[in-house]
Amino acid sequence: MMRELLHPDDSLERQRDKLLRISAALMQRVEQTPSNASAAFSQFERAALLEAEVRQRTNDLEKTLDLLNQSNAQLAEANQETETARSYLNEAIESVNEGFALFDNNDCLVLHNSRFCRDLLDLVPKLENGMSFKNYVKKVSQSIYLDLPPDMSPDMWVKNRLRRHKDEAVVFNVALTRDRWLQVSEYRTTLGGTVILQMDVTNIMRAERAQREELVDNQSRMLRATLDHLAQGVCIFDKDARLVGWNRKLEELIDLPLPGASLGMTFDSILNLLRGKMSFGMGFGRKWLVDWSNKESGRAPISFEVTRGDTQTFDLFAQEMPDQGFVISFTDVTQERRSAKALREMNRTLEHRVNERTEELGLALKEAKRANESKNRFVAAASHDLLQPLSAAKLFLASLQDRDLEAEAQDITLKAASALSSVEGIIEALLDISKLDAGRAVFDIKPCALDTMLQSLATEMAPLAETKGLTLDTVSSTATVVSDQVFLRRILQNLISNAIRYTQEGRVLVGVRNAGDQVRVEVHDTGPGIAKEDQARIFQEFAQLAPSRSGSNGLGLGLAIVDRACQSLNHGLDLRSTPGQGSCFSVTLDRDTRKADADEAHGTDLPGANAIRGKMTLLVENDLGLARAITLKIEGWDGHVIHCETGEEAMALLDEIELAPDAMLLDYQLGAGMDGVALCRALWQRYGPVSTAIISASRDASLKRACDEIGIPLLRKPLDTVKLRMFLDSAAT
Repeated sequence: MMRELLHPDDSLERQRDKLLRISAALMQRVEQTPSNASAAFSQFERAALLEAEVRQRTNDLEKTLDLLNQSNAQLAEANQETETARSYLNEAIESVNEGFALFDNNDCLVLHNSRFCRDLLDLVPKLENGMSFKNYVKKVSQSIYLDLPPDMSPDMWVKNRLRRHKDEAVVFNVALTRDRWLQVSEYRTTLGGTVILQMDVTNIMRAERAQREELVDNQSRMLRATLDHLAQGVCIFDKDARLVGWNRKLEELIDLPLPGASLGMTFDSILNLLRGKMSFGMGFGRKWLVDWSNKESGRAPISFEVTRGDTQTFDLFAQEMPDQGFVISFTDVTQERRSAKALREMNRTLEHRVNERTEELGLALKEAKRANESKNRFVAAASHDLLQPLSAAKLFLASLQDRDLEAEAQDITLKAASALSSVEGIIEALLDISKLDAGRAVFDIKPCALDTMLQSLATEMAPLAETKGLTLDTVSSTATVVSDQVFLRRILQNLISNAIRYTQEGRVLVGVRNAGDQVRVEVHDTGPGIAKEDQARIFQEFAQLAPSRSGSNGLGLGLAIVDRACQSLNHGLDLRSTPGQGSCFSVTLDRDTRKADADEAHGTDLPGANAIRGKMTLLVENDLGLARAITLKIEGWDGHVIHCETGEEAMALLDEIELAPDAMLLDYQLGAGMDGVALCRALWQRYGPVSTAIISASRDASLKRACDEIGIPLLRKPLDTVKLRMFLDSAAT
């Protein structure tokens, strides 16, 4: 009820007056009804409470009114500031010289200045806040003031423009009608909106075009001046094969201008004007040249000759230019062709003389080759014939050394064995040099374990070093290299023996250094050293330093063999030496990680003496002296030997005694009849796979391959007693 009496829109003063009148009326009514005192008092109480509530309500309304007035004042102030800021923003974007537009994060137009799209007059009335970016771009593409390229439609322009809108920042130029240009810059705001700036760059574009045209003119003048100074005549055609210019030299060469010739003429027409005045060389015709010029692009450069009567010859070179035009250059080669003709005539005369001289030299060369081949055959044959008795002599001495001799006799046999070893080394050196010179050396390239080879050489060379009071040290190595095992051992053996021979005191050190995918075997000595001027000479045959400087002996073939073998095997060979400080020879080899075939031919302990006792060995050897020496050696080991000179005799003897031998030693070269390998096959067919070894002084690689094919060892002459004993011991077990 109270709420109905007090209207909310009444002012506080009016509401207070109403409450006072209500209170007075209630008091009067209470005083006029004494009979009902209790009811009157209750009404009075209610009136009093009502007055308190009215007073409290009045206070609340007054506070609310104050707050409302404050809020209204602040709102009015904020509205004023907003209007001021909006006014400042509008003034700011209007003050920008470029066209400005802002799209929100939903790609809707928020605001823009009056310069935005002012060059697209038909678009300005259509701009309104809330317009989508896609709609804006579409309307731009439909503007009559937009100058689209000939090959681009409005839809294509819209597609390209929307694709670039996805980038964070975009700057591009837009061509307008009447040779005007707009530069459009588009950037993203931090809230995901888009700001577009439009700047008129017409003056800049026109200035650049003027500069470019001026530059083209300058370049054209420079090109013309350059062409006029060329020693060749030049003519230029555009991509449609039409003449666009030529230089003065061309006018001098072919008497331009031709009657009827002018700029813009086709290449074919110019050739028609030249018909009868120019003729093409052999293998090149007018039609081929016209077809070449009519290609739109991809013309390969061509060069050909034309002649002008019998007086002039021109070398023509035609090449395509980057703009699909082409240029043809004319070079007067008349004098060169005349000189060439004279030279040809002179050459024919010289060739005749050279042929005569060549025939004479050919005969001399054939004679020299025959002499060299005869020398090589003689060296090989002589070495082979020498190795046979040498092998026998070594075995005879080995048999003597196994017996109890007096000290003086034992010393004599040791010296004789040493002398025979020296002779053997010289013969093998001659064989190696002969093979390397003749190019007949065949290499068996495979992995080789360096440690096994170095330890074997150390064992072999230690006695030689000890006799001179030198220390021979060898550093162990786990490296495996790729080489020919026989020739590599020969190389290192020569280097070590050479170091021991030239060193008078101190030591010789052999070691291996890692060098990436290669290893370097080094042989150091404390000898007298080698002067710089002598370091190349020592690798020549029979070249030795003066005895007073080196104290050397021998024929001087060791380093020559090392040098040629390293060249043939593609191994690096190096020498570092300083006079008075010793020398270091090194061989560089390719590393191989595969497991190498260990060479156990040297440095292996001799088997027990009882291993071949009572065993029967078939020896087929046509050299009776060598056969006798081998027999004495095997019998000295308590073995038995059956000797035959030929394969046929051996087969007949075995058939007669009806016994199969425990081992067979077969000489390869048995004279007439079958050789050792063929004899081995024949005996195996009768008696099964008996342990067999081929013995031969031949170093031919084909023999080694033949032995490997049937799986038998090859013992080379002079026979090594250690290898012979190892073979017999393995055959007996």
